Amino acid sequence: MNGLGMSVSSKMNIKLDHCGLCSLRCFSVVFILLSMCLYSTQHVAQVFSPKVLQKGQIDASDLDALARGICEQAKAVTDREKAEAIWRFFLTDGRFVKPGFWYHIAGWAYEEPSGEVLDPVRLLNSYGFGLCYHIAPLLEAVYKKAGFADARVWFLTGHTVTEVFYDGGYHYFDSDMLGYNPVGKGEPKKLPVASVLQLERSPDIMLGKLLSPTRADPAQVDSPWYPADVQEAAMSGLAELFTTTKDNWVFPFARYSQAHSMSFVLRPGERLIRYLQPESPKLYYLPTTLTTRPGMNSRRKSLSMPFELKMDPRARRTSDTGQRGGRNTTQS
Repeated sequence: MNGLGMSVSSKMNIKLDHCGLCSLRCFSVVFILLSMCLYSTQHVAQVFSPKVLQKGQIDASDLDALARGICEQAKAVTDREKAEAIWRFFLTDGRFVKPGFWYHIAGWAYEEPSGEVLDPVRLLNSYGFGLCYHIAPLLEAVYKKAGFADARVWFLTGHTVTEVFYDGGYHYFDSDMLGYNPVGKGEPKKLPVASVLQLERSPDIMLGKLLSPTRADPAQVDSPWYPADVQEAAMSGLAELFTTTKDNWVFPFARYSQAHSMSFVLRPGERLIRYLQPESPKLYYLPTTLTTRPGMNSRRKSLSMPFELKMDPRARRTSDTGQRGGRNTTQS
């Protein structure tokens, strides 16, 4: 007993009870905090940059993944093989090749209020179509991401094209017009590929591959080889774009910008849905099968369009149908 009439054992019990209460309170606070963390991760977490890809689909959300995926899917090893694989991936015209990732459409929806869209990631993921002066810088960007020492864009008379540097020189590949030009005799896939300057000096590199104005020699070309121009007997006009050298010039810098990103955040409650078919019968995806609608005229059938196309009159430009050398050209 002490002077207050309290035993030592009673004081110890009170102290222990006090410590136990404090411990219980601390445990409760920790439990509540842990519960809040678990709840937040399970129910209100943000999702950063989700991707939905089909099996075997190349990831186009960034250029590094795209370039790597194209070369891996094509099993391309040499620079020559990689250059051709990238060219072939972006072939544009569903009349002559199986519709693929990129489409040739002579519309102007890709011009935004801030100006013409040349950003490769935006073109790939937000549009998916364009003309020569879109696909040329797009090829330039992908070639550089694939590890080539250089790639560049040429402006010709009414056309824009790409060259890629390997094996000590530049080589011209045209995904818009669907062709390139082997130099020499032998298997086309194993021959060097002509540059713009070579075609300026020697148009026979191109024209010498014709058996007639509307027929190419299959032993000298890799298919496809400028099929629209061959069909229309317009290869001389295409060659003339190169030989009229006074207005041929190389863009001095990278022709494309790189500001767009596919990174985004799904906030709590938001979700991403990808539709493989149009949500409404009034909406159309670009055709992947050759179908026609009853009553469609032969011109529409030849274009393999499943529906009638109408262009807004405000989208017409005087340079859309400029004539040169017997072929339709588009002003660069």
